[in-house]
Amino acid sequence: MAYVLESITNEDLLKILTDAKSDPKLDRSIQYEISYDMTCHRKWAVDRDNHSYLFHSSSLGLSDAKSFLDGYMFFYQNKVFRVYVNRARHLRNGIVGWVSLDRDFKSLPPQDLGFQHAFSEACYVCWGGRLIGKTVFSAEQQDKE
Repeated sequence: MAYVLESITNEDLLKILTDAKSDPKLDRSIQYEISYDMTCHRKWAVDRDNHSYLFHSSSLGLSDAKSFLDGYMFFYQNKVFRVYVNRARHLRNGIVGWVSLDRDFKSLPPQDLGFQHAFSEACYVCWGGRLIGKTVFSAEQQDKE
């Protein structure tokens, strides 16, 4: 696996903040969150060789424990994505791990296999190998599963 679970460095921070500027809505909030994260010494799923970082955050309002919704900031190929994973068993014919770019699960994530592999691996590392279910990125993939 390329991802490791560790704290980000100042060099990582500069790359992340540059990527965050690709989404003007994130720029200020992510700067605050990253600063807070660094002071709390929380871990990120990091793949430095590919300049990819995954951050799970409840304080940015991305996650909702009651509805089994996990929210992430995923920095991948110089872009930042808000990615949601629904772990509720009732969603999408019982498939656990449905991935979307919005909280309503109406916006598919990039169908690029590199993105999907990287996100799945980063989630697995982020949760210490305890990821429940498989990440599912499209209705076609769901049908195959």
